[in-house]
Amino acid sequence: MSSDDLYSLVRDEFEPMRLRHPLEDIAARGRKLRRRRRAATAVAAVGLTAALAAGVVPALRTGPASKPPAPMELAAWSVDTLPGGSVVLTIRQLTHPEELSAALKKAGVPALVEFKSVGANARVVGCEDDQPALPQLTKVMPLGGQRSDGSGRVFTIHPAAMPPGTSLHFVIFEEVSDSGTTDRSVHTGLVQGDPVPCRQLE
Repeated sequence: MSSDDLYSLVRDEFEPMRLRHPLEDIAARGRKLRRRRRAATAVAAVGLTAALAAGVVPALRTGPASKPPAPMELAAWSVDTLPGGSVVLTIRQLTHPEELSAALKKAGVPALVEFKSVGANARVVGCEDDQPALPQLTKVMPLGGQRSDGSGRVFTIHPAAMPPGTSLHFVIFEEVSDSGTTDRSVHTGLVQGDPVPCRQLE
């Protein structure tokens, strides 16, 4: 049975009823709405086909968005893990030492990082700690892996060379001269257990 036959049957059956609008108008409106729905479906299908052909895959949300990984870099410093397992530490500015210590630990390098300011009247630069340094430091941080890249100091660290239970200790001093210029010196050590915080020499 065609659509026209069906509409004729419905019209004949319901003609005795009183309708607010003529049955022909109702039937014409129904046909018009169905045509609109079919056209909208066709347009959506064409759009999806075009997107797939262009290599665009619509994003489907299947759950709550995952949080990005914790940052391992600030403008002041960065911690990068290389494919071979080495860790490259770059220090540009002496800020946020606690966050830097945590970033090194997350990269597999237990370490304490401290930044110290030295006044122009200081006679010596150093720390008053009696914690013995271990000789494996040169394997953990080879001298050839320490350099300056123009914007900061760069250290290459080999965590696999650290004996169990050891930690690195970085103390970077920023020295102010009588003329107002600044210079930096670095104290590094490999120690057993947790590093003893630096107590500056007077």
